[in-house]
Amino acid sequence: APASPAMAEAAGGTGAGKPGVFSGVALDQLGEGAAAAAAASDATDAAAVTNNNGGAGGGGGGEGGIALSLPVALEMLLEKLIADAPDRKGIFRVSASVKAVRLLRADLDAGVLPDDLASANVLVAGVVLKEFLRSLPDPLLCSALYSDWVATNEAGDVAARIAAVRALVARLPPANAMLLRRIMPVLVTVAANAEHNEMTANNLAICVGQSMLWPRDLAAMLKNDVAPVVSFLIEQYAAVFDDHSIVTADELEEEEARAAAPAAASSRAVPRDRLRVALAALASRKLPLVLRPPAESWSPPVS
Repeated sequence: APASPAMAEAAGGTGAGKPGVFSGVALDQLGEGAAAAAAASDATDAAAVTNNNGGAGGGGGGEGGIALSLPVALEMLLEKLIADAPDRKGIFRVSASVKAVRLLRADLDAGVLPDDLASANVLVAGVVLKEFLRSLPDPLLCSALYSDWVATNEAGDVAARIAAVRALVARLPPANAMLLRRIMPVLVTVAANAEHNEMTANNLAICVGQSMLWPRDLAAMLKNDVAPVVSFLIEQYAAVFDDHSIVTADELEEEEARAAAPAAASSRAVPRDRLRVALAALASRKLPLVLRPPAESWSPPVS
């Protein structure tokens, strides 16, 4: 699938001529490899990539793709959230200091990784992530697919709904799918710790959902069709994305007991080692994206 004009406007990096995170530049034009992508776009048509990640959605490697990554500062923001958000009551719902949000936004816009990000208030990071998503000219889940996403709410049973959602994730442009795969573990881990943070999948969907998907006809936003879509993505994350890396503390204890190992004394859900390692390596990862065609020519692929 070609990269949409939606994610096209995602976010920045450092260096002369590179746009900021909130300045409306395409994901496939930012970060390392952006210059190569821009040069290649003058010489070739948009190239398809092969999805090697498994499960729904793109982001795998393929010939003709240009390897890009999110700005390191944005990657670290996501790592900050997955590390600290599960323990913060009201994360994504409670407001944060306007000044602190403005300062962190300015750092991200400049492509700067703040020295004190690890100790920063995670509420600020949550607000900044929502503002970043809302700053996209087209939503993460693509407004062109809005009706299709909403239609999944009416699927006959869970299995049919999972299949429909997987098909829609597979239709997202690679850049959108990449970022969705980075954000979902944050929401899933927070929901798994709802006992501590009071943010269930439904609460998260209400607070974050309209930052992830909105219709071209903004009047339709009043119908509250988006929250059930995002709630389902959170609740059925493992089935939709073929990712079983997030487990609750009880599940982790049961696994260790079956392996005759001491149970981990933890009261919160945690990512398994595989996810931890992946998150720690975010800044160095290169994900293949495709060169986008002119914005006016993009349309969602037919399933």
